[in-house]
Amino acid sequence: MASINKTDRGTWTVRWRQLNGQGRKRTFPRRVDAEAFRTEIEAGKLRGETINHKLAKTPLADWLTEWEQGRLGRRASTRNRDESLIRNHILPTFGDKTVGGIEPSDVRAWVARLAGDCSSATVRKTYGLLASCLQAAVDDGLISRTPCRGIKLPRLESRPARFLNVEEIRRVADAVPDRYRALVLTAAFTGLRQGELFALRVKDLNMLQKRLTVTQTVTRDRGKVTFGPPKTAASRRTVSLSPSLVEIIAEHISRFPSESGLVFGTSGGSVIRASHFRSRVWVPATVEAGLEGVNFHDLRHSHVALLIEAGEHVKVIQSRLGHSSARITLDVYGHLFDGIDEAAAERLDGAVSEAAVPVLRPFGEIADLG
Repeated sequence: MASINKTDRGTWTVRWRQLNGQGRKRTFPRRVDAEAFRTEIEAGKLRGETINHKLAKTPLADWLTEWEQGRLGRRASTRNRDESLIRNHILPTFGDKTVGGIEPSDVRAWVARLAGDCSSATVRKTYGLLASCLQAAVDDGLISRTPCRGIKLPRLESRPARFLNVEEIRRVADAVPDRYRALVLTAAFTGLRQGELFALRVKDLNMLQKRLTVTQTVTRDRGKVTFGPPKTAASRRTVSLSPSLVEIIAEHISRFPSESGLVFGTSGGSVIRASHFRSRVWVPATVEAGLEGVNFHDLRHSHVALLIEAGEHVKVIQSRLGHSSARITLDVYGHLFDGIDEAAAERLDGAVSEAAVPVLRPFGEIADLG
């Protein structure tokens, strides 16, 4: 138990032992401050916590560096995004502050300022990094409580998905240069992500069995285009192709062969850069097709809408999209299933009518219930 003693100088010293047995002390000019600190120490012991007040004075910039180095298993694009958010939004405000010197009021004011300059998604991602970093400081005993508590975040504003019908898909496919027509059609009728399409190689195709296998995706690492594993384990998948799409892809490979083995590449045979493709190919094509504002990712959404309209089971859709669970698919596209139950009931109507028609039997075969 922590003890309080008055010193010869009239100050008050709190003495306690950490859970590892090490003795510690801290001196205060007033007894009331010493009492408050002793209460904090005792409460921390009950929670199984130890507080290293020396480490609590570590600048957040230094702690962030140490914390970041221990975060393994992230994709290069995720790591680059996190580093950018930390550099641009966290360090300017909290970099020079000590880990133990950040108060909830500081975090609330920072979130309010950030919400005025950035999108709600950026605010929430950046706050999540700060909160995770400071929670790690709690776990390591630098501080007893995280200041990221009771913080109100802006509501996430998501862009409504656009769903193109077959005619609209044809229009945008006809509007892009011939080299990219098969790319647009493959995106719309397989649901592959853009990075998966850009990384697709001829060896990933099995034309006889009418299927392709997703084994890689294209990502950016510090401005360089690289190949990496798919987004999740479920994203590594095999997707069946329609006979017509097989013919379209086969014709594309014949017309635009690539020494690098990429199915969809630039005229020089290199991997397509998403930013260049968007500005030079996709945006002009959508404007020409009268579909301005449609994103390439909307082709993936449109693929789902076409599958649902065709009555496909949600597990089939989940598998084609590479979602780890059907719940994710339903969370994103559940509203598109509205009306499916009514359509199923209508399809059953013929069977119901047939079953409801009575079979006329001779009078003598009617059971006597009297």
